[in-house]
Amino acid sequence: MIEAAYNDCTTNPDKFEKLLKYAEKPLYPGCTKYTKLSALVNFFNFKAGSQISNLWFSNLLKMFGDMLPISNELPSSMYEAGKTLAALGMEYEKIHACPFDCVLYRKELKDETSCPTCQTSRWKLKKNSTEVRTGVPAKVLWYFSPIPRFRKMYNSIETAENLTWHANERESDGLLRHPADSPSWKLVDNMWPDFAAEPRNLRLVLSADGINPHRSLSSRYSCWPVILVTYNLPPWLCMKRKFMMLTLLISGPKQPGNDIDVYLAPLIDDLKILWEVGVEAYDAYRRECFSLKAVLLWTINDLPAFGNLSGCKVKGYYTCPVCGEQTCSHRLKHGKKIIYRGHRRFLSRHHPYRKQKKAFNGEQENREPPVPLSGEEVLRKVEGIETVWGKKNKGQKSRDGAGANCWKKKSIFFVLEYWKYLLVRHILDIMHIEKNLLEAIMGTLLNIPGKTKDGINARLDHVAMGGPEELAPEFGTKKTYLPPACYTLSREEKKRVCKTLFELKVPEGYSSNFRSIVSMEDLKLYGLKSHDCHVLMQQLLPVAIRSVLPKEVRYAITRLCFFFNAICSKVIDVSKLDKLQSDIVTTLCLLEKYFPPSFFDIMVHLTVHLVREVRLCGPVHYQWMYQFERFMKVLKGYVRNHNCPEGCIAESYIVEEAVEFCAEYLSGVDPIGIPNARNMTADNTEIERPLPGGNVVTIDREEWEQAHRYVLENTSDVQPYIEMGSPQDLPSNGGNAAFHRIQMECVQMSFKVDPRSKKKVLSNIATSCRTFRKALTTYIRKHKSDPDIPARPPPNYSFLDQNQWDAFVKHRLTEDFQKLSDENRERQSKNIYPCRLSRKGYAVLEQEQLNMRKKSIEGAKDEGAEEKVTKGQDTEDIDRSVLWKLARQNKNGEYDDEGIKEKAARIDEVTRRSREGSLPIGGSNDILALALDKREHSGRVQAAGEFVTPTAYFHMPRRSIHSSCEEKFKTLMRAMSNKESRVNEREQVPHAPHHTPQSELASSNTMKSHNIGNPQFSPVTIEDSMRTQNDMPPDPKSKVKHSQPCRLAVGSLDNIVTMGKMFEKVGPEEVVHTVPLGDANVRVYIDFVIKKDAILPVPIAGEVYIVGEATGYYVAWPKNLVLLGDEGASKNHGVSSNTMKSYNIGSPQFKHVTVEDNMRTRNDMPTNPKSKVKKSQPCRLAVGSLDNIVAHGEVFEKVGPKEVVHTVPLGDAYVRVYIDFVIKKDAILPVPVAGEVYIVGEATGYYVAWPKNLVLVVDEGGLKNHGVTGNKGASKNLGVAENKGAAQTYRWDDNQVISGNGDCDEYLESLRSFNDYVGSLEYCDAYTISIDEDVFGAKVEVPLVKEDMEYMSQMEDVSVSCITLYISHLCRVMKSANIGRRFNFVNPSAIFGTSIKLVGRSKSYLLASLLQDVENDKLVFVPYNLGVHWILLVIDLSSSTIHYLDSLRPDQIDPNIQVIFGTAMRIYDSSKSNPRKRSLTWMNVKCPRQPTNVECGFYVMRYMKDLIADESILSKKNFNGKTTYTKAEIDEVRVEWMNCVLEYDI
Repeated sequence: MIEAAYNDCTTNPDKFEKLLKYAEKPLYPGCTKYTKLSALVNFFNFKAGSQISNLWFSNLLKMFGDMLPISNELPSSMYEAGKTLAALGMEYEKIHACPFDCVLYRKELKDETSCPTCQTSRWKLKKNSTEVRTGVPAKVLWYFSPIPRFRKMYNSIETAENLTWHANERESDGLLRHPADSPSWKLVDNMWPDFAAEPRNLRLVLSADGINPHRSLSSRYSCWPVILVTYNLPPWLCMKRKFMMLTLLISGPKQPGNDIDVYLAPLIDDLKILWEVGVEAYDAYRRECFSLKAVLLWTINDLPAFGNLSGCKVKGYYTCPVCGEQTCSHRLKHGKKIIYRGHRRFLSRHHPYRKQKKAFNGEQENREPPVPLSGEEVLRKVEGIETVWGKKNKGQKSRDGAGANCWKKKSIFFVLEYWKYLLVRHILDIMHIEKNLLEAIMGTLLNIPGKTKDGINARLDHVAMGGPEELAPEFGTKKTYLPPACYTLSREEKKRVCKTLFELKVPEGYSSNFRSIVSMEDLKLYGLKSHDCHVLMQQLLPVAIRSVLPKEVRYAITRLCFFFNAICSKVIDVSKLDKLQSDIVTTLCLLEKYFPPSFFDIMVHLTVHLVREVRLCGPVHYQWMYQFERFMKVLKGYVRNHNCPEGCIAESYIVEEAVEFCAEYLSGVDPIGIPNARNMTADNTEIERPLPGGNVVTIDREEWEQAHRYVLENTSDVQPYIEMGSPQDLPSNGGNAAFHRIQMECVQMSFKVDPRSKKKVLSNIATSCRTFRKALTTYIRKHKSDPDIPARPPPNYSFLDQNQWDAFVKHRLTEDFQKLSDENRERQSKNIYPCRLSRKGYAVLEQEQLNMRKKSIEGAKDEGAEEKVTKGQDTEDIDRSVLWKLARQNKNGEYDDEGIKEKAARIDEVTRRSREGSLPIGGSNDILALALDKREHSGRVQAAGEFVTPTAYFHMPRRSIHSSCEEKFKTLMRAMSNKESRVNEREQVPHAPHHTPQSELASSNTMKSHNIGNPQFSPVTIEDSMRTQNDMPPDPKSKVKHSQPCRLAVGSLDNIVTMGKMFEKVGPEEVVHTVPLGDANVRVYIDFVIKKDAILPVPIAGEVYIVGEATGYYVAWPKNLVLLGDEGASKNHGVSSNTMKSYNIGSPQFKHVTVEDNMRTRNDMPTNPKSKVKKSQPCRLAVGSLDNIVAHGEVFEKVGPKEVVHTVPLGDAYVRVYIDFVIKKDAILPVPVAGEVYIVGEATGYYVAWPKNLVLVVDEGGLKNHGVTGNKGASKNLGVAENKGAAQTYRWDDNQVISGNGDCDEYLESLRSFNDYVGSLEYCDAYTISIDEDVFGAKVEVPLVKEDMEYMSQMEDVSVSCITLYISHLCRVMKSANIGRRFNFVNPSAIFGTSIKLVGRSKSYLLASLLQDVENDKLVFVPYNLGVHWILLVIDLSSSTIHYLDSLRPDQIDPNIQVIFGTAMRIYDSSKSNPRKRSLTWMNVKCPRQPTNVECGFYVMRYMKDLIADESILSKKNFNGKTTYTKAEIDEVRVEWMNCVLEYDI
């Protein structure tokens, strides 16, 4: 302790000498147990634990002083004792502030006497006077610097060890137990590996809230403490009072509000130091000094403070900080408040609630859920908002910029470099959300005035928004009557609820005493605390309402309680979060059904975002404000002098710090901030253990039946039935299992039955029973006119008991039974085509047919006729049209009904035409639908069995539906295999070692060469990992783990898109999100995303489709695209990532288009645009007008005048089209697929009807020549018009096309000639092209392969070699035109060749080295490949500005690019002879956008050409208003590149 105190007192030696003297001096002469210091520490520890007043403590010191010997050293007052311990406490700083929160008097304003903003005096005024009291500040900020306190934490051996718990002792099994398990924590680790490499660096969380330090509730005084918490500590210490650090205390009497940023400035300065530089600290556990750094992860506040700290608005129409401008809000006309409903848009895409109108707002819900903004997007929105601080300057605040609707200022936290990259920056406090929600429910149910959400205005608004008319208030002459709603409780029901809570007995400390909260006279709840609301919501409310309310309402409220119980768990299973999110959205939709609109304030809406924050930040108990509220109660207890509450808090806090410091070193002194166990005695022996929590046990069906039988046989209500010996008279809710068991026992007493035949025996008993009852019912109806005959049982059944017979006859003659019988008879008469399946069902019929087919195939193979068996025939599904026919045949295979016979013939005809290809089928428009001319019911599918929905049958992968796709897939794989074999043959031919053709191809868009990752990962696939573990000797340091860190790729192993963990399989049938893993996939957990826009290889159907939205999810991933992380050095297990080819065609639900299909659509097109269309032709589809193209697809010729598509007759106005590619997802289909698809985005892969005047037929003009020779007839085969039009568009008119664009393409002949030239080349090694030294400053040899030239001629992809050659062309043009070398180029081959494996920081050093020889006044062009996409960056070295040009996302700058280029510019500046620190400026240039996903490389080349011609584009930040390039402008660049290539002799 003395050594630690010495380190803190080096600047004040006198203070240390005095402290040393107190530590050695005995309390009184001869005392050996206590010194003066230890006695004071024990007294103060007692004071803090007992919370006694200063006066009482002074009297206690004086009394003990009188008891001790006269010459004792015990201080006689609280003041003297505090001065003694002051040497052990940390200091604080008093910073004067403007009383209107304009400025702090610090730094350059330290000596000012008045506020420079509002001119208010710095000093207080004398009472009842305008005279200034010089030296007495009007307002003070008390600042407790966290840096020395962090150092003192590491002075304690025990604390220093605990601060590295997260790295050394934390369990890692894929569950969320601690914030260190969350993606937010791992984001910091991955983006800043240097920071993560030191486990002693601190992860901090900040919380701020206002407190009233006075006991009087009428006082509106508000002072604001700001508290820091360290997440490095283990769970049992992390949120304890001892480790909550008070950093700021903002004086009252008014809250700072939006001006809190002014007071946070000193803390932000220290946080910047802790992040950028670090401070030196001594680690007492390791006995070494180190550089301590810290990062602030997020803030925790209630909603008003959330708005103050984040800068977002928390009032009005855009209150939700997550939804932002997409918040669904509505102002109530009568209630005069804003509500937030519309939670159906968070449901899955095909949820039935989306289509319900009457139960909600009268409209169907087709909107997508809002996407939360990233930190960078938020920063861009608030950049233009300027704020003038101070309460006097409210009218002067200007809000300009894109985010003015949702944002009121730019938060000061964005000063921190890392803040904009964090996944979550401000946490929604679940404590306040839960409390407000519970109060709204209880207030509405019990109709508590001021708390209820029901009332006259609420009912009027409910009816006005489409609610039931019967709930409208009835206005009388004297009173207004509110009809009871489904949530209304009678007085008796209210008594029942209150009595349940009033008589409840709970363990000590579980909650408040509910007897003092519940009023049985008023039937209300008074004085609910936050923790009481927590207990009620999670445990007690479902019990209290179990006997009241309708079942549906009670069910909805109980679901809400279960949600809060699950989300507040200390251990979170990530795999269950999807189900939890789905449950809360469904629950909110149920509440919308039953509760009035006024119920849905912002707190109800915020529950929909809680699962997202748990997924990204970890368990809830690290994020709510319970601990902070308790700590603020402690701070309020420090106040003794109410004239200066902040001073009392500050002085008492540093005294407590001193006591905590000494408690670390003195025996027998317990720390104040860590409570003792409740069940321990003074000698640390356990008194007794509390009752353990219940365990959830899952039992099988047999155990359940045994337990049920035991309960039945031991229940007094069932005993009379057992004695009667009539098992059929058991209560109906007694359970079928027990009844069946008794039946079986009765059978076994009379017959010898094999137990394996139990199911068959019971089925026969049930069939016989139904037949018996039907015969008796027929007998009764037959003799209904003569009551005497049915008065007795039939002669054949005279053994029946007369009483039972009378009851049976009475039941059969009731009106209810007669009504039911008539309804069944009427329903049966409506069945036009009745089937003969009885109870067998379509599922059994289909299985029988599959078994018969299998036997016939096996028989054919046994007879040697294998050639007659079609491949895949044994696994193909039975089409439902076949099942429909079989279900209506008699035993002889014939049809008894002529109508059925006619439809069966129609089915055969449609089947024949579909096999010939003259009648295309697909989706719900299949053979049976076309033959019956009848649309499908929205809830079922004909001839498909029970519980089969149209979505599940038609849009999920089935073998029969996708058999053609599988064949296409196999054909494409064979084509790829042939191409791969040709490449392998070329690789075996010796060639020069200086060029590698594969390296350049790997850098093209399709090969995805972007390789970002940490050096500890090595390209080891799962198969190689398994092999090397078996073949290599065991490593003594190896440890078996349930999961391994990994990198995840898309397309190829070079295209790393995210990092995460791979888990071992738990069984052969393991499923992830309904996707069976099988042998091809593995379960992975996504931690950190590199490429947000990459498509998931195996999407989560209906929820997540891109990698950026899958953070924190478990997903299935192809195992050949998983790179395992090697915990040691970077090991290479013999796998080369640049030679590995991984073709990921996609999941079976996606449409596979083969090369043969592409050839067919072109060869079948007419040579004359005005000729008749045969079969199909590519087209563009418009909505509204021909200018509004929404999709691409194929149009088919009509097969007859009565052709129907999805029950829509085509007639003369419509044509059949197939949608291939969607441009505008939200466009409404002109002719929707009723009950299934209504927007274009959901119609991909459908055949639909389309107005023929909105169909544009596209003639591609020979841009792709698939094996066609270079004669003049080649263009006609590809549909080229005779006038050489390259990309003409035609309008559809009665199976003909009419030209709509006759522009001539001047570059068409050049493109054709080059295409013919490339076709004449042989596949061989790369052609080497030498580029002059004056282009890149050194001689460069560029390898060019035939594939590069094919891609350029067919306009598919652009490789690095293509970009490099075009740069050389531009340099030659500038040289020949005598244009000065104002522009320099960075060689893209130096960065993106696979022979150079570079990660982010290596690329930064390389870029900096390439910039060294460039003059300061030059503009440097850097074409950059993101792995799947080309962009252009233009560096202005004179102004340290980088211009960003992206043809896909011009408004978004890739964060990895910012890191790489920002680091490169810092390295470049530091390497100069006169280094200067300049801030780097990023400028987005609004450039032309590419229409599809393959033109990015061509656009980059065109950008460079245009910028050389007009440099002012960069200063104007746009291309003179051009939004996209025409085809002629792109073809001009292509032809220039081709001419450049032809100049070389290749």
